[in-house]
Amino acid sequence: MSQPIIVQVAVPSPLRCYFDYFLPADFDGRALAGGRVQVPFGNKQLTGIVHQLKTHADVDAARIKAVLALLDPEPLIEPVLLHLLHWASQYYHHAPGEVCFLALPPGLRKAGALPVVPPHWRLTTAGADQAAASLARAPHQQRVLEYLGKHRDGVAPAQLLEVSNRWQSVMQRFQDLGWVETFALALAREVPEVRVGSVPTLHPDQVSAGAQITAALHQFQVFLLQGV
Repeated sequence: MSQPIIVQVAVPSPLRCYFDYFLPADFDGRALAGGRVQVPFGNKQLTGIVHQLKTHADVDAARIKAVLALLDPEPLIEPVLLHLLHWASQYYHHAPGEVCFLALPPGLRKAGALPVVPPHWRLTTAGADQAAASLARAPHQQRVLEYLGKHRDGVAPAQLLEVSNRWQSVMQRFQDLGWVETFALALAREVPEVRVGSVPTLHPDQVSAGAQITAALHQFQVFLLQGV
């Protein structure tokens, strides 16, 4: 018999700890750190964020309840940010669940599917070959075509509404002609690379101060720096 998987979950409560839950076998180990889960908490059901998966519990197994549902097919919080939120909760002595949930938009702090991103629009090759001047007798179509030509990567419906209040009928006409197409916007999830320039040379007092601060990184300590 395989060892049950335990998920450590941050729930939105003022308690400064994580809570262990069993992951039911029919979930096939699909819980991921940074994803939302629905869990029982007292006499309520709450949405929590998985902090980590492990093979042993910190409390008596008889007291552990099971995860009720997995809400996300992939993590909402990237590992780097999840680690930062954990560090912040420890450093500032704050409940990890409250810290984690403040990192989410209000709409994602409760159970439910992820909001659907409306399809975006862009010109096809045929549409890019059309001259906006040819639509002089159809000003709404002309404005939309010109706008699409300036935004070849695609535009959202809200942007089109600013161009024309008839954008829906215009886009339907363009789609019938094969001038435009819809596409799903790919959301960037990668952490951007941070480039660090040349590091200045420190003088002895700065080196001494830096060494003392570095030695105290994993504990709470206050430093006062005066022009070093």
